[in-house]
Amino acid sequence: MNKNFWNKIIFVIKGRKVKLPTVKTPSVKAPEMANINTPKIGGLKLPNFAGFNLKGKTSAIILGSILGSTAVLSLAIYFSIEGVTQAPIFPEAGVYDVAGTQQLGYVELTVGDEVPDQTQTLQINIGGSTVSELVFKDMNVGADSGVSFAIQVDNTDGTGAKILCENLLLKDIIAPSLRFNSSTAYSLYVSSTVADGFSITPTLNSVPVDYRFGSDRGALSVPEASGSDVDRIVVSTGSSTSTVGNITFENIRSKNPIDIQDVSCSNVTIKNLIIGDGTGIDSASFVLGSTVKTRSLSSVGNTERNISVK
Repeated sequence: MNKNFWNKIIFVIKGRKVKLPTVKTPSVKAPEMANINTPKIGGLKLPNFAGFNLKGKTSAIILGSILGSTAVLSLAIYFSIEGVTQAPIFPEAGVYDVAGTQQLGYVELTVGDEVPDQTQTLQINIGGSTVSELVFKDMNVGADSGVSFAIQVDNTDGTGAKILCENLLLKDIIAPSLRFNSSTAYSLYVSSTVADGFSITPTLNSVPVDYRFGSDRGALSVPEASGSDVDRIVVSTGSSTSTVGNITFENIRSKNPIDIQDVSCSNVTIKNLIIGDGTGIDSASFVLGSTVKTRSLSSVGNTERNISVK
């Protein structure tokens, strides 16, 4: 049987824990007892002990013991499984390894691992993989404590790895603040957004590339994540550059900041956002920094207003 088969089996059942019970074999009482006297050997008298007088029933008793033990063990395993933990199924909160899923020959992301810190985090590790699209829609995100960013997109380890994408869309989002840094966009659009202070200072540069993806062949399909509540959403490329056709965050309500870094896209569109942390328009809640490089910038219909998102 080939190695990939066992890898797939492990992939499917990982995250489930089964605790087997303690099983006691049945005791067998001898029908009759007889004293057996041991002889002296070299002047040493061995101790006497009680034995069984089986009267020709040895085979029956041994067979009965084996069958009884087997039956008890089988029933115990069947009825006494406890502590079973179901692995998360996308888009439930969990950690999902896209590259690992592709290596196992799957075409769609399904099973993940439990989140180590026990938060309700939806984390997708896409490093070294190709994904047709990532869509997060109609979601409530954030937590009162333990969460720095409700939405985090980056390489997480400072290696310089990038998320290459054709289109990145941020639309109809409400959050206390947004930080967009260390990225490139061939075309950058910011429109119809209200913020408690803007700082839009990208660097015009010829570095950005107009990425186009002509085929989804070989790309992993990731189901749309929508209509759920989580503490945070993390899209990480780790230390390996990844490729995504389209990334969409739409109709997201967040009580924590948004941080986006390490993306290189053809088109970045930011539209109809409400961003504000209540610090006033002189302290920008919406920051699109100078470490973002673009060939063209369009910023229209944006309004500064004192806003505090809780």
